[in-house]
Amino acid sequence: MRCSVASSGTSCDWHSHPFEELTLVTDDKATIGYCGQKHQLEPNTLCMYRRGEHHGEWCLGQQAPRFWVVHFSASPECDGPIAQLSEAPPYERIWRLSAEQGETFKWYFLQMFNERAQDRSQSSMAESAWLRLLLVLILRWAQSENAVPLTPAGIHAGVMRLWHLVNATFWQIGRA
Repeated sequence: MRCSVASSGTSCDWHSHPFEELTLVTDDKATIGYCGQKHQLEPNTLCMYRRGEHHGEWCLGQQAPRFWVVHFSASPECDGPIAQLSEAPPYERIWRLSAEQGETFKWYFLQMFNERAQDRSQSSMAESAWLRLLLVLILRWAQSENAVPLTPAGIHAGVMRLWHLVNATFWQIGRA
């Protein structure tokens, strides 16, 4: 899992990997590569890449999007929602989310991140449960259901700024 702010000129060229990926683009437009073509995405756009699918990200001009990325391998319990989401052609696995849906995705992301970052009993089970709930919500959004988000009233802006600061520092230290 990672959440990173890309700066102008940065890229993650065409690649694939042996696991699933969810990427939510926020804060600015982004250019992604998918299905052999480059696409301009608006903020609050969610992409689902299946294992082995080629994709990439490029920041053109003054673009500075934030990418909320979740890599995962599906357990048998997740196969149902993933199979249903995967029935659609790859270009139909790019969804423009409402602001509320974008906030919901970020809230679930933070719940998974919290479980991963803490050394508590049953953390992996809790992280998996949050992911399964998120996949169910994404499936409902993809089917245009009016899914009621299962989140608190919202994430306080100050808490979110602090989380981004800590996350950015973590990635800088990790690269040193």
